[in-house]
Amino acid sequence: MREWKRDLIVFVICGVAAAVAYADDLEDQLRDQLITHFIKSNLVPILLPRGQDVGDAIDASGAFYAKRTDCFPKLKPPVRSSGNQLEEIVLKSKAEGNFGIGIKRILQVVFGANYAAKSQVKLVFEDVEVASTTTVNLRSTFRANKCPILKAQVGGQYSQGMPKVFVLQEVYYARKALKVSFDSSADAEAQITQVQGIAKQLGLSAELAAGGTNGSQILVVAKEKVPVAARLAFLPRAITYGTLGSTKSNTVEGYSWEDSSKLTRSAQVQVLSDIVPILDNATSGKDNPLREK
Repeated sequence: MREWKRDLIVFVICGVAAAVAYADDLEDQLRDQLITHFIKSNLVPILLPRGQDVGDAIDASGAFYAKRTDCFPKLKPPVRSSGNQLEEIVLKSKAEGNFGIGIKRILQVVFGANYAAKSQVKLVFEDVEVASTTTVNLRSTFRANKCPILKAQVGGQYSQGMPKVFVLQEVYYARKALKVSFDSSADAEAQITQVQGIAKQLGLSAELAAGGTNGSQILVVAKEKVPVAARLAFLPRAITYGTLGSTKSNTVEGYSWEDSSKLTRSAQVQVLSDIVPILDNATSGKDNPLREK
């Protein structure tokens, strides 16, 4: 493991100790599956939506370091437009959690512990919109005296120390939905009333829908659009050096900030795989993002 990646993971462990103690392994698996899914598209998942927008700077806990108006005061609020469809996620057999849409509560009531053996469960994103800006706009509106911590990355410069704050260049918004396919229409109809009761408690809607292998599904949908994923404007690449003849891994000397749009797709995936752990919204207790609803 590269030195800088190990440092990041140590940082994460320190920041989320309470959350890890509170959350179970199943929720960790859902978080990891979401991270893996979005990284393939060079995006990071937003596990805990809090009105994230283009130009916001997010710190290592997933909280706001600064809003767009702080660091990029002259950047016009990006207009949302219809976005490309976000790919559905087939949930793994033990990838339980709630993710703001009652995944665990609904599936446990309907199927018990063995739901995966009886159905296909997908997390889908409806009515997708995207807001974005250009690197040029970010640089031309940057206010360095208000946000000095961003100076190196916005300027494409070298920096020392572990990266802790990242700028959002593109944000995807959608209504989260849970799609459950049944073996027969009778099975779906037998469960819909119970599911609708739970959905109502959570501020969601639930209905029978056509689809699936046998044309039998229950669709549970959130009523409001929230941020679900984002693209980072600038990414840090570790600069390392090694000692001649040493068998130890290279030591990180610093970081070179680059426009994410200029990196190859594979390079972006590699960098994101290293830094996303510190962007998974390190919260604890009742605020754990996978325990919401």
